[in-house]
Amino acid sequence: MSSDQRICNYLAQHKNAEENSIFLELCEVFRRLGVTVRLERGDFRSGLCRVHGGELILLLNRKQSPAELNAAMLAALNSLDHEAIYLTPRIREQMS
Repeated sequence: MSSDQRICNYLAQHKNAEENSIFLELCEVFRRLGVTVRLERGDFRSGLCRVHGGELILLLNRKQSPAELNAAMLAALNSLDHEAIYLTPRIREQMS
């Protein structure tokens, strides 16, 4: 199953439209930054990791709620240089 399919299946299980919308918007921000977003199940904390070869991956634990994943994504975004890309006012507000 592709990462996009996992994300769609995950969001279908959660009915909070606002949190889901923010989640999708953040996924797009990471794609524009060249960071692969993966939604996996396991015993780990969501966050950025660098794989051999230098590629950045944002690993998200699907056991967490969209609100928890959004918080992890915002923390990861704050640790990256994102000045070169446009962030919507909603995302900038969430970051503060």
